[in-house]
Amino acid sequence: MESNGGECLAKDWGGQRDYIFPELIDGTKIRFVLWPQTKILDAPGLVLKKWQHHAGVWDGKEMRIYVDGKKIGASPYNAKELNDSKASLYIGVGDSAQWTCIGLIDEIRIWEVARTEKEINDFMMNTLMGDEPDLNAHYTFDKKNADDNTANKNNGKKAAGTPKYVDVTKELNLKPLLSTAVNVRNKLASTWGRIRRGLAKP
Repeated sequence: MESNGGECLAKDWGGQRDYIFPELIDGTKIRFVLWPQTKILDAPGLVLKKWQHHAGVWDGKEMRIYVDGKKIGASPYNAKELNDSKASLYIGVGDSAQWTCIGLIDEIRIWEVARTEKEINDFMMNTLMGDEPDLNAHYTFDKKNADDNTANKNNGKKAAGTPKYVDVTKELNLKPLLSTAVNVRNKLASTWGRIRRGLAKP
């Protein structure tokens, strides 16, 4: 990030509010916001002009923020379910242009399930294939657009400003998950398959 303010990812527009993460505030803090009842979790850890991996997790009982695979904040939140409005997901901006996030964003992943700390660490330095179990949306921007890399095809379109596309895969030395973590991926797929059949506990 090049600026210490703005909403980098927000499903929040025109009074329809589902979630915001990450929002950058107060120079060094990362904010995670969920609805209903406006639950806010702030944690220190933002470093400007340096690539960081940010993960926001909600497991039905607790909100957690991870930076570079390390938990830096947590707060109880036991809502029955999150808001699911018709608001669009905005990348790089929040509820208005004043919430624009200044910097570079890559490898956005939105999961159906709460990721464990181990899963976050196992996956964060790998590029995904897009067919990983319970992956709802995946944005790589590799083709200079906001197309979703999963079968759900939650494709984005330009809303405001002029995006700048860069290839950071080489810069960060990201490895394809298929070649470097195939055993992890197969294990996850088989585990979730058993859970859905009621033969194992998550």
